[in-house]
Amino acid sequence: MEARKNYSKTYQTYQKERNDRYGEYAVDGTAARKLERAPELLEQGMQQEITQRESGPKAAPRMSHGMDIFSVTLFLTAMAIAFFLCYDYLQVQGSIVQLKREVGNLATSRDVLAAENRALAEKITEMTDWDTVKRIAITELGMVYPNKNEVLTYSSKEKGYVIQYRNIPE
Repeated sequence: MEARKNYSKTYQTYQKERNDRYGEYAVDGTAARKLERAPELLEQGMQQEITQRESGPKAAPRMSHGMDIFSVTLFLTAMAIAFFLCYDYLQVQGSIVQLKREVGNLATSRDVLAAENRALAEKITEMTDWDTVKRIAITELGMVYPNKNEVLTYSSKEKGYVIQYRNIPE
């Protein structure tokens, strides 16, 4: 029984010391924070206030209510850079639109020229005088018609052009 009294007395002393040190709401094994400052710290804070009041008024620290010159310069520089980047971007977009229009116009003129080219090629084919071609080939170039035994006919299973890479079978 005596040991139990000593234990309870020791525990009560421990709790009193703990309450004095950490405040009334401290709990063993938790991270509960103190709601009040320790009395020693309060006394020190009051002492500091008293000594400050006795020493007289001090100049209040200068509080900056705006931006300093460096911040303003940096801000204006960033805004100027952003403005010029946007301006250049719009110029590039405008030139892209202009180039797309130009490509469309060039494609249209290409189609017109291709149609004219086909029409002229057809006209040239129609205007060719085959009798004149035959006369020039025989008289000026020395070409002659082949004999009947010099012409070989060959029938191909494939349709299209015949390109001779090897001898024609007989």
